[in-house]
Amino acid sequence: MIALIAINNNEHAFYVYNLSKGEIIKKVQAPQEMYDLSSLNKGRPILRPFGISFDEKIIYVISNSVLGMFDYQYNYLGKFALNFSVNTHQILVQDRKLYVCQTSKDLLSIINLDNLEQEHYNIIEMRKFEDVDVEVPNYFELDQKHLNSVRINKGIMYCSYCGKGSDLNGSELKCYELETKKYIKTLIFSKYPHNIGIIDEKIYTISTYENSLNTSDGEQFELNFPGFARGLAMTKNFAFIGVGGDRNTINDGHVLKFDLNQRKVVDIMKVEKSGAITEIRLLNETDYAHKD
Repeated sequence: MIALIAINNNEHAFYVYNLSKGEIIKKVQAPQEMYDLSSLNKGRPILRPFGISFDEKIIYVISNSVLGMFDYQYNYLGKFALNFSVNTHQILVQDRKLYVCQTSKDLLSIINLDNLEQEHYNIIEMRKFEDVDVEVPNYFELDQKHLNSVRINKGIMYCSYCGKGSDLNGSELKCYELETKKYIKTLIFSKYPHNIGIIDEKIYTISTYENSLNTSDGEQFELNFPGFARGLAMTKNFAFIGVGGDRNTINDGHVLKFDLNQRKVVDIMKVEKSGAITEIRLLNETDYAHKD
């Protein structure tokens, strides 16, 4: 079972990882073209990948405002034709559309990969945002909901928000009709939710506040492992949860293998010198925390 793991340290890379053996297969170095040296990125790492997605031919890795593309031999193909906001999180490629969580502008961007036509939605009201290129000297002016993850399942689009700062009241998942973007309902079952897994109508998310795996049924499974939980990949029987260290170091991170039937962590795999882990994606089988 092969996974792509996004890391956030001074290695400027992401890992190809064998979850069956618990070992790194390859460290894929990001080219300098993916570094974000803009003034708006001041104070943040120049490579800070938070989102990985893929289609039949291309692996997409987003970091800050830059979306890099790789083939399945992990050769760099170049930058995507568009730049994004300085603080992006998850991305999703589905049905020839690219969904981008533009966290710093409270925007969900949807780009047609065939013609690059763009739609941008202000996620507070889920209305079209007309001027996506507005200059914002302080990106926190727009970052009120902190949109971080998007998942599509059976015609419904799920978006997770963790609110701003210490506002735990902003921790919620909102559901919308995919085609119309019409609001359906709000789900609240996790504090600072990141990542969205869906298996047999049950929704899973990581609480980065409580270091736990939470479900829409009201279940909460404490991970009981030190570090910052972020990054979720799922098969029918297992959840793989990233627990990283300090993003400014190259200390070891870990992937916790959580048995969904036994409801406990059954294996802990070390990811050497990862620093913070920001995303996990299964590459060679269905990842129910990504797409069906």
